[in-house]
Amino acid sequence: MDFIKSELGENLLERVMGWAEEAFTYAASARTRLMLCDLQDKSPGDFVTSVDISIEKTLCAHILAAFPDHSICAEESLGVTGLSDYCWYIDPIDGTMNYIRTGQNYCVAIALYRGNEPVLGVVWGYNGSYAAWRGEVVLFPDVVAVLPQAQALTEAIVCYSAKSIMRLAELGGGLTQLLVKTKNHRYAGVAALELCSVASGSSDIYFSTSLKPWDYAAARVILEARGCRFVQLDHPLPFVLAWRSDLLLRLILDDLPPSIRTQIIWHMEAKAND
Repeated sequence: MDFIKSELGENLLERVMGWAEEAFTYAASARTRLMLCDLQDKSPGDFVTSVDISIEKTLCAHILAAFPDHSICAEESLGVTGLSDYCWYIDPIDGTMNYIRTGQNYCVAIALYRGNEPVLGVVWGYNGSYAAWRGEVVLFPDVVAVLPQAQALTEAIVCYSAKSIMRLAELGGGLTQLLVKTKNHRYAGVAALELCSVASGSSDIYFSTSLKPWDYAAARVILEARGCRFVQLDHPLPFVLAWRSDLLLRLILDDLPPSIRTQIIWHMEAKAND
């Protein structure tokens, strides 16, 4: 990381935090001026606003001004293919539906990777913000854990959507039992903040079958810097899993579809042997 910091600039993370804060502030103020004509349907139940597009353009301009040879993978555009190994992932507003409906529980997420390796991540959110270099947390909300880390599923809070449960059931998963096995479940419709809730300890496990790279790229950096575990699979369907405790995860492994369970176990064993 020292070489990357010297190559990109020791103050890069602070600059990206500034970009994210600026984007979030703009989103909050622009929401009061949103009109129906500013909303576009991307898919059933999924919208993009003129604010999403404006923020994304601004962030891309910041990045390309500083690093014209870097690639960009962004939610609302085709992105940019650069000549270097570095790629930025941008979600201008994660939780757009929350943003439209309530003006709460949304965030701006920005990440930088070199190849498949994370470099930095920033999640600037309504209820707290996070920032980290790979392996080094720089900004984290003041979260005070009242309860000790869950040691049993009956103490655990798990984040997932009903759609994810249904998709996994089609592959032979039995995760519907989590409704009765766990302390509680959460679904907020803002993946980056839900993933960060695992890092903060306010939830214990997160999984989803519907995320794109810009949804999880920044939060992954935060999670791993906090010592949490993260796995992303492409087959037999897109699957993202984050957890705090191997003990808890092992208690739900048998409820995962066999094709996914095998890959998760392989990842856990590979990590243990690092």
